[in-house]
Amino acid sequence: MLAISMSTASEQLMADLITGRAPALDPPVYRAERFA
Repeated sequence: MLAISMSTASEQLMADLITGRAPALDPPVYRAERFA
């Protein structure tokens, strides 16, 4: 269920990164390294 609730935030973050805009969200929070 978490994936569904986070999908809008993930989409916005990816769109900002792809288009070169400043991310509306804090990208380091979503790094894969946080699970290491």
